[in-house]
Amino acid sequence: MKRILSIIIVLLTIFILGCKDTVVDPPAVNTARTLYIMNGSAETLSKINLEDSTIVKDIVETGTIPNRIKIYNDKLYIVSSGDDNIKVVDPKNDTKILQTIGLDAGDNPWDIVFASNTKAYVSNLKSNTVSVIDLSTGKVTKKITVGQSPEGLVYKDGKVYVANTGYNGWGKPYLQSSVSVISTSNDKVIATINTFINSQDLAFAPNGKLHVISTGDYATAFGKIAIVDISSASLVDSVVLGGSPGNIVITKDGVAYCSAWGDGTNGFIYSYKTSDKTVLNDSNNPIKVGPNLSGLTYDEKENILWIPYMKEWAGDGFVQKFDVSKNKITWVSGVVGNGTSAIAVYEYEK
Repeated sequence: MKRILSIIIVLLTIFILGCKDTVVDPPAVNTARTLYIMNGSAETLSKINLEDSTIVKDIVETGTIPNRIKIYNDKLYIVSSGDDNIKVVDPKNDTKILQTIGLDAGDNPWDIVFASNTKAYVSNLKSNTVSVIDLSTGKVTKKITVGQSPEGLVYKDGKVYVANTGYNGWGKPYLQSSVSVISTSNDKVIATINTFINSQDLAFAPNGKLHVISTGDYATAFGKIAIVDISSASLVDSVVLGGSPGNIVITKDGVAYCSAWGDGTNGFIYSYKTSDKTVLNDSNNPIKVGPNLSGLTYDEKENILWIPYMKEWAGDGFVQKFDVSKNKITWVSGVVGNGTSAIAVYEYEK
């Protein structure tokens, strides 16, 4: 009996050691650069693996009327205007919503910007406010009154800059457009700078000047850039583009690109040099890209623009790659979703 028990023990030991030696390591984290694409009509996210161009459509639902997608600190943040909330997605498990950050009913959140690992700011179009969010708890800690109908946000050196459109309701004249400057140390508005009609978006140039894109009223006033000196909190210059551009990005070389919806056949991009205000493309000679263009994303690593567009309003969406050094489109994706409207570039941690 003792001999039998000894044999059993030896066999079990060999089996256990053998199992230990053949344990399979967990798969490595995907290190491919990835485009996350917001589909406004389908109210979903899709993604493209930038190493092999693989498209995976409709991976997760965004909620009603998704408006912005931003990436910060290894997370995706989706601004859902219709749901009055921010949905958070972990890219390493991107088929479900990780967290939902609730805002007040009727806020109609528009954009989000991050001041630190624990603090974000959200513009609320309908309540004329900016919500301060504690990212560690997912709670709103304060609401700051700003100008009329705020949209775009940008953060720099302890301050949040808010583009107030002045929108006052369909068919009504616009009120004064402006930029509100919020100090993140006390969450108070410390300056207001008047700009041009319907200021929707803003970005910093390499020289430190703030460029604010004013779309105009689509009838009598047209695209114009307000250039702001943030040290004096004053409007110091302007650039006339014409048309009705709504979004702005600025490259590391200081060239500004502004997107306009287009004419149904083409979307339009206007451009100018922020260093000396030289206009390269305006409404008279736009860069023509895919139609129904709602925005641009600048990819500094590749020095390119990612351009989402739709063949028709609320229809099949695609992505174009625009090489700014070659000044031309170099790649077009297959169908990525329905009503494609925004893009964010994600760098997987290695």
